[in-house]
Amino acid sequence: MIRLSLIASLLWLCSCSEQVVVRDIESTCGNGEIEAGETCDDGNDDNADGCTNGCEFTSCGDAVTRTDLSAEEEGYEACDDGNEIETDGCLPDCRLAACGDGILRADLSEGEPGFEACDDGNGTDDDACRNDCSIARCGDGIIRRDVLEGDPEFEACDDGNGVDSDNCTNTCQEARCGDGILGPGEGCDDGNEDPTDACSNTCEPTTCGDGIVQEGEICDDGNLEDSDGCLANCAPARCGDGVVRTEIEACDDGNGFNQDACTNGCQLARCGDGILRVDLAPEEDGFEGCDDGGLDLGDGCDDQCQLERCGNGRLDPGEACDDGNGEERDACRNNCVRAACGDGILRNDLAANQAGFEACDDGNEINTDVCLNGCVIARCGDGIVWADVEECDDGDDDDLDGCDNRCLLAVCGNGRVELEEACDDGNAIETDACLNNCVAASCGDGLVHAGIEACDDGNPFDGDECLNNCHLAECGDGVVLEGIENCDDGNDLQLDACLNNCLDARCGDGVLWVGEEACDDGDGDNGDECLNTCEDAFCGDGVVHEGVEACDDGNDEQEDACDNDCAAPPMGSNAFHPGNSCLQIHEERPNAPTGTYWIDPDGAEIVAPFQVSCDMTSHGGGWLRLRLADSQQMVAAEWGRTNPWYKCGGDEAVYYDWIGENQVQPDSSPNGSHQYVATLDYFNLAEDQVFTGEQIAAIRGQITDLAPSTRIVATTSDDDSNNWQEDQQGGHEVYIETAEGDWFLLTPGTNGECGGSFGWGQGDSARYRWHTDAANSVPSGTTGINADAMGALPASALLPTRARFEIWTGGGASFGYERQNVLVR
Repeated sequence: MIRLSLIASLLWLCSCSEQVVVRDIESTCGNGEIEAGETCDDGNDDNADGCTNGCEFTSCGDAVTRTDLSAEEEGYEACDDGNEIETDGCLPDCRLAACGDGILRADLSEGEPGFEACDDGNGTDDDACRNDCSIARCGDGIIRRDVLEGDPEFEACDDGNGVDSDNCTNTCQEARCGDGILGPGEGCDDGNEDPTDACSNTCEPTTCGDGIVQEGEICDDGNLEDSDGCLANCAPARCGDGVVRTEIEACDDGNGFNQDACTNGCQLARCGDGILRVDLAPEEDGFEGCDDGGLDLGDGCDDQCQLERCGNGRLDPGEACDDGNGEERDACRNNCVRAACGDGILRNDLAANQAGFEACDDGNEINTDVCLNGCVIARCGDGIVWADVEECDDGDDDDLDGCDNRCLLAVCGNGRVELEEACDDGNAIETDACLNNCVAASCGDGLVHAGIEACDDGNPFDGDECLNNCHLAECGDGVVLEGIENCDDGNDLQLDACLNNCLDARCGDGVLWVGEEACDDGDGDNGDECLNTCEDAFCGDGVVHEGVEACDDGNDEQEDACDNDCAAPPMGSNAFHPGNSCLQIHEERPNAPTGTYWIDPDGAEIVAPFQVSCDMTSHGGGWLRLRLADSQQMVAAEWGRTNPWYKCGGDEAVYYDWIGENQVQPDSSPNGSHQYVATLDYFNLAEDQVFTGEQIAAIRGQITDLAPSTRIVATTSDDDSNNWQEDQQGGHEVYIETAEGDWFLLTPGTNGECGGSFGWGQGDSARYRWHTDAANSVPSGTTGINADAMGALPASALLPTRARFEIWTGGGASFGYERQNVLVR
């Protein structure tokens, strides 16, 4: 320590008028004597007292921390880091940095001891910066008081427990019926305002009280007793529901506030429970200035939960006041300084008409904020424009002078709802909840509400690409999109009238329509097991089932082209399934017997199908049997010689038709020249009637062959007792007329020569026109010409239409032709 007497002596020496000689001797720091170059010398080696080991006075900032003074002595240093940095662990005034000193430390990282996220130095724990220098947040258990309702960081409560279903939600808002969170005392909470659903607008299940736990109820004991395990509104009893459960809860005020007479654990508040009560004034019984959870003395909180510091109700040195009530907002602040307007603490101990009353106190001298400099709350109409809050303040109540009574400039877009506005968000975004014309966005306004609507076409038509609920139309939404969807039943059932691709169910779409279709293979093939009418194929449906049915005419007529068992009748068995000839039937049915069959030679172009007699065995089978009419049908045409005797003359041989077997009774004729023309009719052996001309024409147009056993026969006789030599002038010619009207000469001959002079032998034949002046008379009897000896005849000559017989005899003669069955194919 510096000796004051030594310093005084030195000062006195310097004041002498006489000259003083100072010895120039080498100084020694630490000898206890202040010598040249020393400002002090305390003679010790303690570097942390008032004089350093370098014999210099210690000072804050010399990087040496003094340890020789107590905290209350002037010059005390808690630290000394030798720098002027204000944001490290040691302040420039040699105080240790501490939370609450108003200086934010920047030398530590989050997680390190002493780290500060903030430091406002105001000792107020309910503002943006907590007293532990952490940033206030919802859930920290401290209700912020420095922001007003409407601010995003405003807290109505903060119980810090992380439980969302108690009286204070995890968003620091007081639980309320209708917030969608099942809170204490609520039997249900669906978060809507629909009074007609299962949860009423009083958060009570609509079925509550019937004693049956139904959907939407957690319990229902059917009684109105609120003090048992199930409340009368069907909410399960629990701490915080505002109803005291007998023998379980000591209290239950249901307010979610832990610092009043009833804690959030439903126990009565008591000193030492570690929960500071704030619901009592200092003078009231039970008031706590502190509660550290113990009853020890000397730890800052005594056993009566009173602070052992300023605020203990005793006026200590340095205190302007100490009312000991723990109330910061009365005449004596909790730091034992008298309250004053501008100190930043709002007094609440005075009525509005008492001197010193404060409506607010923000501790600054700014007169345009929420608290005026007279500790009066800024309000619209006080004539002072509240910065960033009021657009204007003219101090009058004229709402039409440009500054309304809310101190706002009345215009859409100012962010405040006024006059006729439904909303006003103050932005130029047309796709949010408030349109730029201050009308609330709604489905149907023609503007897509971002994040809410998928589309909005502004029309009331529900059948376009944007539905009236502002959802994009899609298959399955239950609304038919015109021009795109045929139907839309809004379900995922594929088997009803509307398919899942929104096409009308129809026969042929490949999907079975239950109740309407028996089947639906969608292949368009009407010949399989599922018809194109979506009915199961069956015999009699009129559609041939390929591989199963030979035919199906859809009727129950057995005698038609298709049997009732859907088998095709054999070819030729009826008029509906004829062959075109006996030969085709024989080829189709090689084992078919000789008998009656149906044929249609011209394909029903002119002649309808008709029955014929078919020979299926002779000469390989397939022959049509016809019967040539007998001579009784011959008629006399004329008298007189008409026979042209000049028939030969180099004419080439002709092919002629036949007259059949089985001789008939010939007609008689007188001597002379005679001519008879007979129409050749053909009987249908199957129907026992003459074929019609159309039928014969159809048959003639088809056949190309006749059976080898068929004989072409002419019959003649002489009535002069076979006196052939006396009938030298006699002659006999038979002409056959074909379908084309041509006539062919058919006559027996000899030697195959024209004009031969010999008679004809039995069975001889010739194929040419015959003429001779010296011929013998035709012998009586039958002369036959076999078809197989004739060679091929033209088709038109196979069934002649007429026969003409010309006779020239020297005496009486008769002639005729035979009835014969003709086989053609």
